[in-house]
Amino acid sequence: VFGMIVDNLDEYSHDEKRKSSNANSISIACVGDSITAGSHSSGGDHPYPQQLQILLDQAYGNDTYSVTNLGSSGSTMLKRSDKTYWNQTVFQTLRDNHWDIVVVMLGTNDAKDTSSGGPDNWQHDCGDVINPSLKNCSFAQDYASMISIIRTLGKKSTESPQIYITVPISLLKQGVYGMNQTVINSLYPKLIPIIARENNV
Repeated sequence: VFGMIVDNLDEYSHDEKRKSSNANSISIACVGDSITAGSHSSGGDHPYPQQLQILLDQAYGNDTYSVTNLGSSGSTMLKRSDKTYWNQTVFQTLRDNHWDIVVVMLGTNDAKDTSSGGPDNWQHDCGDVINPSLKNCSFAQDYASMISIIRTLGKKSTESPQIYITVPISLLKQGVYGMNQTVINSLYPKLIPIIARENNV
């Protein structure tokens, strides 16, 4: 994830680096679940936002970028779920601040379903692996709502933050934590790029 972000920020960074200072770093918010928060990592600098900070410091110098970890373990993009991101304090932190860049990686906990031994989060309303569809797709609708809110959080009232939405990492075994492996590994890689295109991100 962070390698792609660093590569894509290269041109943006050179333009902004000249304007930034210790008091005015380019701010990045990392929205996500436990993968972002760093649960089950050894902590410290190991969660991906902290690794992203290290890579950006190495590439562009200290204080050019400021990465904020807004991960909340167990959270979903879906508003209707066992633990929605929309009700977490990190979501309020996201909304209370202004950002240059926002990276979103949610969906792993959304893929929990009763057939996988989890809560009834995923409603199987986004088509299938062969024909993913945004029509009546609750995940896509809530994702679009999140993107709309993020667009209002730019440092300048006339500009949206640069937005990256990412495909969650693969699930290695069906049913782990009640997650549906097919949704995560096969549907999301097709569905999330469609959500990105439809929302112009």
